[in-house]
Amino acid sequence: MAVAIEDAAPSDVATFGSYISCVVDEKDIECGVLSYGLVARAGEIPIHSLLGATLIGMSAGQRTKLLSEDSTTRSLVVTQVGTPFAV
Repeated sequence: MAVAIEDAAPSDVATFGSYISCVVDEKDIECGVLSYGLVARAGEIPIHSLLGATLIGMSAGQRTKLLSEDSTTRSLVVTQVGTPFAV
């Protein structure tokens, strides 16, 4: 889903530091800030995880398949992309 851009990414595109909310398999809600952290902390989605890597470049309303650790695929729908703590 990601493409190269020359300037800053639009605020509605998931990048490092974006707040993301998404739904996995139409039931599990995942949300947090995309981070470079090697250890998953509360409120963060590490970009090196399968979920984080899949989210990069996506925007609200987009759907895709999410590869799981066991090699199965799950559905993923992005519901929100924004800046952390936006009012």
